[in-house]
Amino acid sequence: MKETKSYVTVHAGKRIRERIGVNKKSTQTVSDRALTKGLSHKELTGKLKRYIDKLYFRSQTANNIKVYAEKVYIFKENTLITVVSLPTGLKRIANKLSQIKKKE
Repeated sequence: MKETKSYVTVHAGKRIRERIGVNKKSTQTVSDRALTKGLSHKELTGKLKRYIDKLYFRSQTANNIKVYAEKVYIFKENTLITVVSLPTGLKRIANKLSQIKKKE
């Protein structure tokens, strides 16, 4: 898989450290992994897809939203804007879809 370089805004860096618990150096790695290995909108189904649609319409600058490791990463192109936790009820669905993607 081709590695894609992402850019992390100051706000996104703070949110990664706060919500994922990694140090400042690791924020870039987490962002790159989410961009390359995360579930895209077209790979989502049902309630999870509707939730991501709601986030998309709320954040009008976002054009690339990924779900990775039970978090939602909101990008504009390759620039990470923020990170949001998935609601508890959608984490099971996201994990199931991630397993399916890994098998492919």
